[in-house]
Order: sequence, then C-alpha cells, then structure tokens
Amino acid sequence: MTHNTPQSASDDLPAYIANIKHCKLLGIDAVENSEKSLVLVLPYDKNASSLVGNQALSGGAMLTLMDTVCGLVAAKAINHEGVAPTLNMIIDYIQPQTPGSSLLGTATTLRINDTMLYSRGLCYEAGNEESPIAFCSGTFVRIDSSASQVMPNQVESSDYLAFLAGLTKLPNDKTITALINRSPYAQLLGIEAKKNRDQILFILPACDRIIGNNTLPAVHGGCVAGFMEHAALLQAWSLNPAGTMPKAINSAIDFLRPARLVDSYASCEIMRRGRKVTNIRVTMWQTDTDKRIATASINISN
Repeated sequence: MTHNTPQSASDDLPAYIANIKHCKLLGIDAVENSEKSLVLVLPYDKNASSLVGNQALSGGAMLTLMDTVCGLVAAKAINHEGVAPTLNMIIDYIQPQTPGSSLLGTATTLRINDTMLYSRGLCYEAGNEESPIAFCSGTFVRIDSSASQVMPNQVESSDYLAFLAGLTKLPNDKTITALINRSPYAQLLGIEAKKNRDQILFILPACDRIIGNNTLPAVHGGCVAGFMEHAALLQAWSLNPAGTMPKAINSAIDFLRPARLVDSYASCEIMRRGRKVTNIRVTMWQTDTDKRIATASINISN
C-alpha cells in the first residue's frame, strides 16, 4: 500500500483512513493519534472472518490493519512529505484471537535512512496489549523531496575503478565469476558460478568449514542463508557491473529441509527490477532440483 498521510497530527486522520476504500470496507479507524502514538482499530465483522462459522477475523484483514498502521507511522516519521509504498511486510501470528473480538494495531518506526523506512507493529485485543495476537515488521520505500538520493562518498582506488570498467566488457557469467574473485565472503565459503543454459548456477561446495550440525552432518543455517543472499547480490550486481555495489534491504528465507554435507546449488530469478529496488527469488537444492533445501525472497537496493 502507498501511504501519504495528512500534514499534521491535528488533521482529520479518521477521514483520511475512511478515504482508503479497503480500510473503509473493513471499518478500520483511528482511536489514538498523537505525536508519540498511533493506534488503529479493526472492528469484528463476521463478513471479514476467515471461515463461515469461525468468529475470528481473517489474516488478510489483520494484515491490512498492520500494513496501514506501520505505513502511517513511517509516513509520520518523515513529516508526511511524500509517500511510503510498502516494500515488504512480515507477520508472525503468536496466538489465536478471542472469538468475536475486535483488534487494535499500533506501530513504531525503527529506523529511517535515505531510501527506506522500517516499522515494527503489534496487534492485540482491547485491554490486552501485554498478550499480543501478532507481531509484524514493515519496510517502506522513502519517496520524498527531502531524502537524499546520493550515497555516502566512498574512496575507490584506481585499480578498483579499472576492475569495474573491465566488467562491462564481459558476458554475464564471466562478470559474476570476476565479482566472486573480488569478494572475500564468497572466497571464504568457496562459492562458484557457472552458466547453465540460460541462467547462472551458483555452487556451494561441501567442506568442513560450512558445517553447523556435526552429528548429521549438515550445513549451518546461517551459511545457507548467506550463500543464497550473496548469490542474489552477485546476480543483481552483474546487471549493472559498473554501478554502485548493491546492498540487501531484507531477506526472507524459508528452510525446507536440512542441507546435508554435499555440494549445494542455487539459482536466481529476478521478479522485478525497479528504479530503486530489485526483488530476486532464490532457490537452493542439492542432489534433486525437486527437493529444495530453501527458498528466499530478497530485496536489493540498486
């Protein structure tokens, strides 16, 4: 959702929220709006329940509540100058709702930088904030006139600049190999890359230094996640090798089965490449492409 709120806390926030058609449909409204706090309410309505006969609001309705409150808090943090479209929203459901209960959502801004806003939200029932129904975190793209779009100055050697210039002359697979050779972390893990038909195949060779479970033995979960995220970064950088080194904004990893101590493989699929952000889906497997070890969705700043 794109958030662009009234210019001050004294403006009519309930009217603004009511103008958001989906919020109006669900009956979402502001119950507290001050300099330090914003609380929205999602009233119980059987038409928004998850199943017929189930007196609990659907996860979709709860997500709308939390996306709205997290986005509005993010927009308040930059004095409502511009808009804050949602980039990523993750919600953890902690416990079931009380049947027929309305829900409240509140949020705080964790961090602001030149390109992103980060919020954390809490969903709970009235009078029971200490026992939340769900936690969520949201990342929002900062689009406002006051945000500097210039990255901090970085001193780059003539050798490094020459290296970047040389990358533009290489085919995609050779570009990634050259980047791997310049990446200490890729060298630490032993990451390799090769062309496989029309895509790049990333390889994590089996070795003792990547073990996390000595009994199985199995690859450390952090190493699995690191391999997948680094593959996405290398893939993104190869799209514009002479540009600024891309950085991960967030990574969501789903671990599907243990990664045994055999060679692992990963492929990247670019879901969308925008002006500021590239979203990449990464799939990791070992001996069978149908038996995935993990999948990941990674947002990278261009």
